[in-house]
Amino acid sequence: MSDKFIKGLLKKMTLEEKLGQLTQRGGSIYTPELKINEEIHNQIKSGYIGTFLSVCGPENLNEMQRVAVEESRLGIPLFFGHDIIHGYRTIFPVPAGEACSFEPELAKRTAAAAAAEMRANGIHITWAPMVDVSRDQRWGRGLEGAGEDVHVNNVFSKARVEGFRNNGIDKPDSVACCAKHFVAYGAVEGGRDYNGVDMSDIRLYNTYLPPFKAAIEAGVDFVMTGFHEFNGVPCTVNRRLLKDILRDELLFNGVVISDSASLYFVAPHGYAADDEDLCTQAMNNGLDIEMSTQIYHHAMKSALEKGRVTMDSIDEAVLRVLKFKYDLGLFDNPYVDCSAARDALLKPETVELCRDAARRSMVLLENNGILPIKDKNIRIAVIGKIANDKRVSLGSWVAAEADKAAEHAVTVLNGISDEYGCKNVSYAGAYDYIDNNQQQIEMMKNGNYDFVFTDEKLINDALDTAKEADVVIFTAGEPNMMNGEAKSRSDISVPRAQLEILRRLKSLGKRIITLVVAGRPLILREVSELSDAVIFTYSLGSQMGNAVADVISGRYNPGGRLAVTIPRTTGQCGTMYYAHNNTGQPADDNVWFTSKYIDVLNGPQYCFGYGLSYTEFEYENITTDASEYKADGVISVDVAVRNVGDCDGEEVVQVYVRDTVASVVRPVKELKAFKKLMIKKGERAVINFKIPVNDLGFYNSDNRYIVEPGEFIITAAHDSSGGISRAVYVV
Repeated sequence: MSDKFIKGLLKKMTLEEKLGQLTQRGGSIYTPELKINEEIHNQIKSGYIGTFLSVCGPENLNEMQRVAVEESRLGIPLFFGHDIIHGYRTIFPVPAGEACSFEPELAKRTAAAAAAEMRANGIHITWAPMVDVSRDQRWGRGLEGAGEDVHVNNVFSKARVEGFRNNGIDKPDSVACCAKHFVAYGAVEGGRDYNGVDMSDIRLYNTYLPPFKAAIEAGVDFVMTGFHEFNGVPCTVNRRLLKDILRDELLFNGVVISDSASLYFVAPHGYAADDEDLCTQAMNNGLDIEMSTQIYHHAMKSALEKGRVTMDSIDEAVLRVLKFKYDLGLFDNPYVDCSAARDALLKPETVELCRDAARRSMVLLENNGILPIKDKNIRIAVIGKIANDKRVSLGSWVAAEADKAAEHAVTVLNGISDEYGCKNVSYAGAYDYIDNNQQQIEMMKNGNYDFVFTDEKLINDALDTAKEADVVIFTAGEPNMMNGEAKSRSDISVPRAQLEILRRLKSLGKRIITLVVAGRPLILREVSELSDAVIFTYSLGSQMGNAVADVISGRYNPGGRLAVTIPRTTGQCGTMYYAHNNTGQPADDNVWFTSKYIDVLNGPQYCFGYGLSYTEFEYENITTDASEYKADGVISVDVAVRNVGDCDGEEVVQVYVRDTVASVVRPVKELKAFKKLMIKKGERAVINFKIPVNDLGFYNSDNRYIVEPGEFIITAAHDSSGGISRAVYVV
């Protein structure tokens, strides 16, 4: 039915109406009275726009939809997209933080909860999940993904797609979704946004394509191109990426959309002469919808008349868009129920899920016994402006009606005060920071790259506040203007002003818990030395303060693990990830001519998979059901773990594999499976993993996936640094 309907509709369309379906408008479209401006009204009525970006408010969306459905010639409905990366009104932890939970099922639930709020308020598709593997800690957008590991990205990619789509995009509590950025955007040179990528096929196929493959297999609706150039060709017009790999190899049959204005940015790359050249390359090389630009409208007719593009290519793209709208159910139900929209927001069960997701995403890095704090009469000084900043709690990617979301945010100060009583909790801001782009530029011109500053009065106020307390909770890290898109950093140190305050606090002889809130791993050597406990978190969302209180009080025993390695110095960024290839002269403290730096220990400050608990676990044994396996077999691995501490706790049991000899150099180890489970104190758990032998394979120099015979070392561990091992053989 859908095929017959949309093909019949296509036959009635003019070229301008077809190009309208391939155009997504964004930016300012409202009058000061929040009415659709006349230009936009007329363009919708003429069929020149098929979709909108970053507009919200159910009443506004219904009015735009009414013009499309009731006033345009063919009545083709619009679809509305938005960057709902980690929540619409109820804001969940940023994706990189949620990945630290090592619970993909949790990510599926939070995505589904966000989808329900979005769809009830008229949003049809989210520009998420970002499935870029991120191994350079300087990159600002790493907070949108699931970290450095391929397997973790694969399972979280699948979970988020399934959560957003929620059993079908035509359902009233589901949305379509988009995997981005195709491809290898997490590998930009220098960790700098919009920069280029030069990469071998072995790395592309083994590291950066698998999460997209997982998203496609889970049913993702759109794929978004990257801003960057890949091996010399901008991704938005890269035929090899968009047609050869995405369509022919990964078998993606959904819609390909550019990133915001990225078609326009092909020209500054030096890869197109004019708009006609741009739309010719885009249409011929696989781009369906252009986001935020109208180049197709400006120049496609000329390209068509000159034979540079064909109507068949245009029709193929339009059919994909029309099918998507049909699958959404828009032809039957184009409008949103405004009376129900508000009721869908901030439901009690959604808020509780938000709190649970936040506490499950925290990582305890250090603890000398100060945590948990069970004494409810203890005097606590909360120090640092981040503790009282709702926007930092929400993070830098709250795109839809951020002010309204902030109204419901619980800060760290709020949470601690509620937990221990306002009379026992005091606060001092201690430092301030810049929240304005232009002011940041001026500060950089003056040689200040931290954007965080303090003075003697702020410091003295903080010291006076701390003197009256038994325990200090110091919040350090990055305000929102230091992380996210276009906020890559050349130095990922904790801001100097914060370190100075921490040093002064330490001189008081107080016990200090440092809560590091950031959008990326930071250099924490001095923070760790000066603190009695260190908790690392990304921005955790609407319930951040309550979740922090849950962990500090011991109501919740932290079980999060690092999804990205924390290096010792910024100089290690881009090379400090656990699944690196070995060298012919691997680092050895006892041998000089080995692969190392001479001014820092070779390993990280905190490795991938690391995280403490209020209890301790011992790995006692690892066994497999056989020692030899055929290529089509399944390895059954049993791991025995005992809780040897004083309380119940969750452990993330991680299973790594190393291919000892292969036809191409392989990583020193790769995560192949993990399970998070509660183990009661004193109890022993045996965890079973089923690992298909096919998962031990790799793409070789011919871009062919193979499983080679030989020895494989299977290691079960608390993190990527050690563990207990057993050898098996593929025959």
